[in-house]
This record gives sequence, C-alpha cells and structure tokens, in this order.
Amino acid sequence: MCIEYGAKPLFVRIAAMPVANSYAKKYAQQSSSRKYIKLGLYHELVIACGVRCVYDYFVDKEKPRVMWSAISTGVLTRTLQIALPDTEFRAVAVARNIQQGELGKARFYGYHKNFTSISDYVPLGFETEPTYDAKAFDYMNRYGDKGDWFFNVAGVAPKPTINIKDIHSYREWRDLSDLNL
Repeated sequence: MCIEYGAKPLFVRIAAMPVANSYAKKYAQQSSSRKYIKLGLYHELVIACGVRCVYDYFVDKEKPRVMWSAISTGVLTRTLQIALPDTEFRAVAVARNIQQGELGKARFYGYHKNFTSISDYVPLGFETEPTYDAKAFDYMNRYGDKGDWFFNVAGVAPKPTINIKDIHSYREWRDLSDLNL
C-alpha cells in the first residue's frame, strides 16, 4: 500500500529493528527534505494521537477488562495502556524478541511460530493479517476469557493491487545501494 500511495521503497537486509532504524536515520539526515520517524511509529505525536482516539472512543462506553493485541515494537500496547489505565493487557509477540520498556504492563506471550508463518487460527468473521494480528486473536481464543477484547491492527484495509512478484526486495548482507550511504 505504501508503494501504491507513492512511497519510495528502500531495501536493506537487517538482523534487527535497531539496525533498520540506524539506516533510516542516516538516510533522513542526507537531505533536509527527509524526516526520520523511528520504524514502528515510536514518535510522541503518533502515541498522543493514538491515546486521544482510544480515549475518545471509550469516553461513553464501558472500558474493557482485558485487551489482547499483537506486539512488535510495543507502540500499540503502550498507547492502549495510557488510554485505558484500568484495563489489563495481553501482548502476543509475533515478530521478534521484546526489548526492555516495550511491553509496558502487559502480560507477555510469545507466539509459537515464526513471523512469516500463518497463524494456526485465522478468523473468518473479520479481516485480520494472518501472519500478525491473527496470532494474537488465536491466543486470545486459547488463553483468554469470555468478554476479553481484541485490538485488530489490520482492520479492513484495501488490498494492494501491486503484484508482490514485481517488488524486488531481496538484498545481500551489507548491500546498502538503495540508501546511497
């Protein structure tokens, strides 16, 4: 979707998110027209907007007792925790190891399959990303209680029209040619 909306994709092979952030920051610093926002959307304005949206949504509603979500960088779960301080949170790691400070007060679950694997259970009643949110939905159904809430990041998004085979993203280690670093 980003490519279809005009984003310029830059590919580099990385071992972890901090490495990607390091490259992105260096790339942004090469031109005053570029802006660096830490990958994972860890930015105070993103978090503030998220908190306000969630707070406003629940202003006249009963708050969830328990909320489940997928976790990668932790921005979503921490944003939800700020907006709903009395809610218990369950975070299902789907992509990587969680670092200090990313989890907040959520109870942690590590999904039993790697990131590119499809969830054991993919719901039919709503759209969800089968390699991401569906894993948290699967664990909520396994380990949660009736009445627990689920935060679905994928939602009902338009499907990309670009053919994934037309995107040549593979790079060798240390190939930074897209970044011109």
